[in-house]
Amino acid sequence: PVAERSAILRRVDEGIEAALEQAFAPHAFVGMRHQIFQHGKGFGSQFERLAIERGAAGASVEGKVEGGQCPRGGERAFARAGANNITVHVEACPNLLQTIGKIKSLGCTAGITLNPPIPASALDEALPLADLVLVMSVNAGYSGQAFMPEMVGKVKEIRDKLNVLRSQAYLEVDGGINVDTLPLMYKVGANAFVAGNASFKHPQGVAEGIKALRECVA
Repeated sequence: PVAERSAILRRVDEGIEAALEQAFAPHAFVGMRHQIFQHGKGFGSQFERLAIERGAAGASVEGKVEGGQCPRGGERAFARAGANNITVHVEACPNLLQTIGKIKSLGCTAGITLNPPIPASALDEALPLADLVLVMSVNAGYSGQAFMPEMVGKVKEIRDKLNVLRSQAYLEVDGGINVDTLPLMYKVGANAFVAGNASFKHPQGVAEGIKALRECVA
């Protein structure tokens, strides 16, 4: 129902505001995926625009894919909406180097996402150009999945590759991140973390959830 969707969007708006303004979260991460990754119903462009606007200059967008391809004109639309980083899935982009170049030409930083089945070697050609590498520690698609500990080794492998390149790219992790799993990834070189449930479902609220995540590696 429209009223229910509006109420949920209002709660999302309040949650993002709390994360950015009360807990001083550095970025608002907006994940948009095609049905090859996401099989359930979503909120579409209304939610995307809301989250990007709330994130303002700190919004980070994980690129939507269309039929297994990079979105036609999607990068430009996200940049115009206010995103400052656009991240795309390796398997969604037949010409990853071209896509990264297009994103950067729009004044955004460019990130690359690896789903669990994709090996770190898939990054090799594009890694020198990446501003961010996102390692999924769950299968892309929906929130609340269990953390995959085997991804710790992949993060370490990518950190080693970045160090060889002397790259300043962020190494980010998304999926099952909480006060128990974040230190595991931090220890092997991750320095950015996407945490949904650990933040928004914390019993004391978003600000306390983000504070707990920061303190677990302080």
